[in-house]
Amino acid sequence: TTTDVDNWPADVNGVQGPELMQRFLQHAERFEAQIVFDHIHTVDFSKRPFTLTGDGGEIYMADTVIIATGASAKWL
Repeated sequence: TTTDVDNWPADVNGVQGPELMQRFLQHAERFEAQIVFDHIHTVDFSKRPFTLTGDGGEIYMADTVIIATGASAKWL
């Protein structure tokens, strides 16, 4: 929901939030990272590889997990 991002290093004129997210995605793809767009509701961290379960019932295996819970805007 963020449009103007003015505190991102190396973008002296600021950057739009959607453009910044697109650049993050392209950066990860450059290193051939597997990108999964799913909501994960269960993770088993007790053994490696980690087992993750998505909302649609899909099971994923991963050696590394990045937890991104998001944020909610505080509207006036």
